[in-house]
Amino acid sequence: MAIGEIGLDLYWKEVPLPQQLPVFTKMLEIADELQLPVVIHNRNSHPQMRSFFEQQGIEHLKGVMHSFSGSAEDARFYLSRGLHISLPE
Repeated sequence: MAIGEIGLDLYWKEVPLPQQLPVFTKMLEIADELQLPVVIHNRNSHPQMRSFFEQQGIEHLKGVMHSFSGSAEDARFYLSRGLHISLPE
């Protein structure tokens, strides 16, 4: 069992980042309270996701970066925080 698919998506413009961040934060809090891993969706928002992790002080998180589309540097960043990477076909 896991909490997901949660995260940030800047591909679709209907929901701006300032509206997505509090929802993502709350979902991470719920996952922490329930001690469940997360399935993170991150589309066209790797700089924003990395910045969010740094601002929130997230140094370890159980879960997976779902359908990963970032760079090798992005992958190293998420792996260093304990997350797994799933690749799309």
